[in-house]
Amino acid sequence: MAPDIRLYGRSSILESFAAWGIRRRPIRPLPLLLLIGRRGSGKTAVLHELRRLASGWPCAFLDLDSRRNDSVVGLLGAIVFQLSEGHRGLGRLKFPRFLIGQLAAQLNLTGLTQDAARQAVHTLLDSVKRYRRLPPDVRQLLGQVLQAAVPGPAPVPDAVLSAFELTLRLWRAPGKRWWGDDGPAADRLVELNRQLHDGTQRERDEATEALGRAFLADLRSAYGNVFRGPDRTVASVALLDNAHLGAGTDLLRLLARLRASAVGAEPPDQLLLAAATGRRPDRLNLATPVDPDRLTWDDSRLGQGHAWFCPVELRDLTAREVTDWAERSGLSRRSGLAVTGGLPGAVSVLLELNGDPERLLLPDSPAVRSLETILDDFPESMRSALISAAAAEDCSPTSLNAALRDATAGQIRQLRTLLSERFWLAEDQLHPWLRALLLVQLRSRGDDDPDGWQKTHTRLLALHGSQARPDAARFHELALGRLRPVVCSVEAELDTKAPADWIALVRRITLAPHRRRRPADISGVAELSRWAADEPHRVLIVARLMAAHWLAADPFVRSGPDLFDAIADEYEELASLRPDGYGVFFGEAERFRGLALGRRIEEENR
Repeated sequence: MAPDIRLYGRSSILESFAAWGIRRRPIRPLPLLLLIGRRGSGKTAVLHELRRLASGWPCAFLDLDSRRNDSVVGLLGAIVFQLSEGHRGLGRLKFPRFLIGQLAAQLNLTGLTQDAARQAVHTLLDSVKRYRRLPPDVRQLLGQVLQAAVPGPAPVPDAVLSAFELTLRLWRAPGKRWWGDDGPAADRLVELNRQLHDGTQRERDEATEALGRAFLADLRSAYGNVFRGPDRTVASVALLDNAHLGAGTDLLRLLARLRASAVGAEPPDQLLLAAATGRRPDRLNLATPVDPDRLTWDDSRLGQGHAWFCPVELRDLTAREVTDWAERSGLSRRSGLAVTGGLPGAVSVLLELNGDPERLLLPDSPAVRSLETILDDFPESMRSALISAAAAEDCSPTSLNAALRDATAGQIRQLRTLLSERFWLAEDQLHPWLRALLLVQLRSRGDDDPDGWQKTHTRLLALHGSQARPDAARFHELALGRLRPVVCSVEAELDTKAPADWIALVRRITLAPHRRRRPADISGVAELSRWAADEPHRVLIVARLMAAHWLAADPFVRSGPDLFDAIADEYEELASLRPDGYGVFFGEAERFRGLALGRRIEEENR
């Protein structure tokens, strides 16, 4: 059985993670592994596979998409809740320092004098006795703390509440001492409560940092415990999906800051964290991202210039990797995979359709769901503009200004920022998968729509014509279906350009999108080039060549072998007409003969 395409080429991440997790008493902190990539790059799939690898280890998995309103303290509480589950051979990790801090923070001290607030905290601390159950009010308070950490609305089971109560009772002494002796501890916890509820932003950050220190102190204590510590030979794991949402980035910054302050003062903690983010993490101090297939222990580079993160950018798969995976999976149709741009999630969508790109255009196609998922990551006010932007040859500010009717410079800048932050824009080019899906939506707009296909491409044609960019202008003229003027102008350059440059020009122009589907075979070529029947022979050759190239470049149409043979035929004709370019044109003809042969073999094996 073939591996999950979303994990293909990611084995080094899994292997390194497993090696880090079983590394006994590391001499430096474990990595804060950051998985970076656009939607569909496989970040969540990798996290779930890491979760499977960590089965039997203390492990917390949080999807911040469902915790957007949680504070950093709330996220730490959720991690503590899951890490505290019992594990065979490892026992139950205890977090008394953090729990006491959270209980004190949960007290309602509003309106109390300093003495009354201190007395309330004293009462809380004194109520935690080794051989006595918690008073009902304190047990209720603990239930409120745990309820905020439970995923979902279900109440905290009584058995779980009793387990945390036992933690407080048995480990109350180190928990209290960490916050100070009896008097200072009460004063510190009163201040913690005030900072969290009524303090300035700086004071809230200080209180959050104090609870973060308590969390890591508990973790170090759990692994340094004389009785159970030697049995704990694997790390504690925290996995954060959609870490760019809510307080995720603030939590990552806090953990990095706490680790930096602990260098030389505390032993390394045993927290192995992996976070997936669909945004460029500009607020984090990152080293250069590592390729996912080249990750090693040394790539964590922790502590070097305070680079506490190990960023791994989940790149798209290469054409060879996609083909190799398709062969392993037994996928008979591999020719349509180009539309995916190598994006693992897009390849997975095409798998549902047996590799047939034409089925992506159906109303109930999984591609519709894929686009909805992508657009859900953009503000609703920008989605219509994003569809129009797909018509442009590139997403430079000038092109977008023409494609987006009446758009201001600020709106264009915002759209480019949104695309770049989400990894859909590179060197002013939209990712092929997103552009293909958006063009399907653009096709559905009517001719009277000022933002429809016809009028948007007309604006772009006028722009590039006025800027003396003939190649770009011909790109949009072809998108409007005007093959004749494009062919005539390209044919005229056959005498002035070097053969290789002329071929590159044909390829570039025929990447223009199609508004309507045509058969990607000889009949489609005949339909598009019928107008050239009475033209000079060389014009007819170029017309057939560009028509065939244009059909073959349509990502939603599965080109047949006859189409590639037709392209080869026209290049052979040109080779005879341009003796000085015979080798170049004939070589291109042979390349397409090879593509035709490969397509025939593929069809025979179906």
